[in-house]
Amino acid sequence: MSSPQVIGDPDYFISPYSYTQLNTIEQEPHTGRFFIINLNAMFNLASPATIEDDEPLFYDETEYPISTTENTVQISYETLMNINNTEALITIQDMFAAVYFPSFSFIIDEIIDCGRKMMNNNNLNEEVGVDVYVHVFVNELPQLDWDDDDDGDDDYNMDDFPICFVASSEESIEKLEKVQDVSVGSEATKLPCTHAYHKQCVVEWLQVSKFCPNCRVEIV
Repeated sequence: MSSPQVIGDPDYFISPYSYTQLNTIEQEPHTGRFFIINLNAMFNLASPATIEDDEPLFYDETEYPISTTENTVQISYETLMNINNTEALITIQDMFAAVYFPSFSFIIDEIIDCGRKMMNNNNLNEEVGVDVYVHVFVNELPQLDWDDDDDGDDDYNMDDFPICFVASSEESIEKLEKVQDVSVGSEATKLPCTHAYHKQCVVEWLQVSKFCPNCRVEIV
């Protein structure tokens, strides 16, 4: 199924935490350190009146059902602190997409900023992470189907998870950087994530999707 349409703005809360590792082995600074992200997502089915008439949103699980899910990822110190944070962005976007949750860029940016501050301010023998709680109203509840066939394998496949096709803004399309594609001898267009495409092709793509077709970074 496709990602549900979000009605209104999300409610979210990011709660940092840390704990001291016991029996730690002496190692190089930051070697093997990870930033842990625990996503706690709640989908609340919006009332038909809210969807059609833009009426105020009310949380009422007795009348309109909810669906909750969790997902966890860890990001290495090197990846998190890299000036080019593309890999960290993709990791968090994939975590959201795995449970059909929209990738809100401002929430992801706040998670990364929080992680960097914690990594810089905490002791080397402390594990750091955040619990991310997000609540959204949607037009339909996602069908969260995990591996339940008891065959011992993992049915997780990122190709099965949808991308919500939303067009990029005209401003972002106009700002795309032009580069010379030496291999084909023609002008190409480079996205902010550094992936380059034939100009006409990528502009047509961005008119229907705001994500890079290769790495899924959002082109806002």
